[in-house]
Amino acid sequence: MTADPAADGGGTNTPPRARRFPVDGVVRYRDRARDASAWQRGTLINVSQSGVLFAAAEPPAPGAALELTLELASPLHATAVIARIGQARAGWFVGAKFDQLSFLENGIAQPARFPER
Repeated sequence: MTADPAADGGGTNTPPRARRFPVDGVVRYRDRARDASAWQRGTLINVSQSGVLFAAAEPPAPGAALELTLELASPLHATAVIARIGQARAGWFVGAKFDQLSFLENGIAQPARFPER
């Protein structure tokens, strides 16, 4: 059996990737640099402590700073930066690294706290 290089940093000095959890849900996102930008809708694929992967009909600009709302059992609000974009059969895959993450409780953002790895 061979080891997955992404799981342990591939033997380099890079830290291991955060564990990813497959999720079904909706993400709403917009470009933070454009105040009046309309919210777009995407489909969540997976989420981790450090970021999110989602499918989108139209990709945001590479390197764009986004505002996100992840519609899960407990809604999450986040700011993130686009880390990668890839074309899919019917749209785009978008990977974004979280800058800030908070839970929304009664419409009020509460800091998300995760246990140490």
